[in-house]
Amino acid sequence: EKEIKSWLANEKFNTLFDAIHAAAAKQITSIDVPDNVQETEPIMLTTHLQKTRIEDMFIQVGKNSVITIVDRTTAGEEQLFHSKRVYLSLAEGATVNYITKQELSQNTYQVQKKHARLAKGSRLQWIDHHRGGKIVQYLTKTELDGQDAEVRSKSLLNAAGEQCVDVCTEALHN
Repeated sequence: EKEIKSWLANEKFNTLFDAIHAAAAKQITSIDVPDNVQETEPIMLTTHLQKTRIEDMFIQVGKNSVITIVDRTTAGEEQLFHSKRVYLSLAEGATVNYITKQELSQNTYQVQKKHARLAKGSRLQWIDHHRGGKIVQYLTKTELDGQDAEVRSKSLLNAAGEQCVDVCTEALHN
């Protein structure tokens, strides 16, 4: 709870969109992984969009824990909007593989922002596969707060015709 309050208190609303998201988020998920967890099976998060959805997800990973998260979102043919913010905090020595798989219709408008903070010696790998969507925007920001913290990012985007896809990846050494 303390970490979540810290994220929200320090969140800077750079755009009107960010402020509206914060006010309208109805789905809030929190995952807390204790210290020294060595999970061999991935944590599966699956969402099938049937209507507009605005959500926040908070994930805290304890010291020396190793996990994989697979975050899969699909959508039917109806026109809808999806906004998702993911906040990920890795304690010292933690390792996370975060896999995002989006399979959206040509009628889906989506904004996804992922923000991670990595402590000393922690490692994060973002793996993204995005397919579909009318207009999509993916923003990923990673803050390397400790010595030997490491982030890697791999993305595969599939778009055709009049689809518009914006991708922004940022890594900051604090």
